[in-house]
Amino acid sequence: MFEKILFKKIELWIVLLFTIIGLIGSVLFSFTVWYGAKGAERYKPLTEMAIEIARLPMTIVKVIDRSLLGTSDMSLEQRFGNDSGLMFFTEKDPKSEYVLLNRHDGDLNASVSELVDLATQEIVHRWVYDVDPIWAQSDLKSNLFHFRIDYTTARFRGLAVALKDGSIVAHGSATPLFKIDVCSKLQWMQDEDLFHHSIELGPKGNFWVPIHIEPKRVSIGTSDTFFDDGIAQVSPSGEILYSKSVVQILDDNNLDAYIFGTGNEKNVDPIHLNDIQPVLEDGPFWKKGDLFLSLRNQSLVLLYRPSENKVLWHKIGPWLSQHDVDIIDTNRIGVFNNNSRRISNDYTVDGANDEVVYNFQTGKTETPFRAGFMELAIRTFSSGSGDFVGNSELLVEETDHGRLVQFDRSGKVSWQYVNRASNGKLYLLNWSKSVSREVGDSIRKMVNEAQCEK
Repeated sequence: MFEKILFKKIELWIVLLFTIIGLIGSVLFSFTVWYGAKGAERYKPLTEMAIEIARLPMTIVKVIDRSLLGTSDMSLEQRFGNDSGLMFFTEKDPKSEYVLLNRHDGDLNASVSELVDLATQEIVHRWVYDVDPIWAQSDLKSNLFHFRIDYTTARFRGLAVALKDGSIVAHGSATPLFKIDVCSKLQWMQDEDLFHHSIELGPKGNFWVPIHIEPKRVSIGTSDTFFDDGIAQVSPSGEILYSKSVVQILDDNNLDAYIFGTGNEKNVDPIHLNDIQPVLEDGPFWKKGDLFLSLRNQSLVLLYRPSENKVLWHKIGPWLSQHDVDIIDTNRIGVFNNNSRRISNDYTVDGANDEVVYNFQTGKTETPFRAGFMELAIRTFSSGSGDFVGNSELLVEETDHGRLVQFDRSGKVSWQYVNRASNGKLYLLNWSKSVSREVGDSIRKMVNEAQCEK
């Protein structure tokens, strides 16, 4: 029966008719995808459906890839001999801070955050991220990332900040933003945009987080995969209070040459905003409410005043592809210098990373921890952070290689953490953060009072 159907003779005119119909259908389908990709609003339901059909092969490939590979969060390079876990090189100090250790747990095959008390040298509490049920509650559709596929629980990178009540605010670096309580239960989710990179607390308890704005607000290009990076202020209850395109900020302040004059015709990620550092106190060079922004793809750091839409100061280098701006005191900032040379998607660290300290009063820079960076060969090519503890010690995350190090004021290593699983492999860290004694003690109290299910 099947063979008769398969080998049945068909008249030539029928073959030609179906060929012509197929060609016309292909042209119409291609036009619909192109028309929708331009962001046209007319026939939007039809164009959205056509775009999803066109993406189907890539979606299938991603699903198969994720199921076969599980997690891709293993470090690209295995280093540090047999070092593993927390290693302390100094005596216990009751005045020491806490650390929020954000990491991928290779044994759990999931992302976790752990509160470490450096005074007692112990892990106080662990939050585990089970994000698949959270994503199931979101209606967000994006042309940039398929976060339900790309950032499942096994692939989620929990970039997080801990609050005094024991809760955590986190995202997966291109996912909705959400808050979980001390028992890792969801409290709220913000999915108006995709959130990425740093999460910082502002003066009034609001959060400043980079976002990918969709649909894009700037009149540049026709691609729906253009990254229109923006700054967003989010309330403690998860409401977006303010947002602004970084491209628009530069354009409004006559700094558009950093975007429109780069000569890269295919650059869909011209900004790559990776840190928003809010100013918490007035100083001679800034005011409470101002923001330091780190723009990796220009090696540019700027000081921005949202209330006036004004760039007060900006500087390219001596940092290169930098991450993480930290305010040290009233005159100085620290910039984590990846020192990473990038051509397309190829990265090379020139020697080692570094922490560059810029003094607004003198206009000069210094690198007080260079010897330590070189000795330990700290060289994360992307990501990474330098978090000043007080105004003299430095917590450094070598994100791409799974190592966290704290230098004391003399430049010596006081402790380190290597994120190695029981299988011997290294896994990524996710922007771990120093936590003050006050906040850490409050979280410890909340943990002791909580009745979390085991």
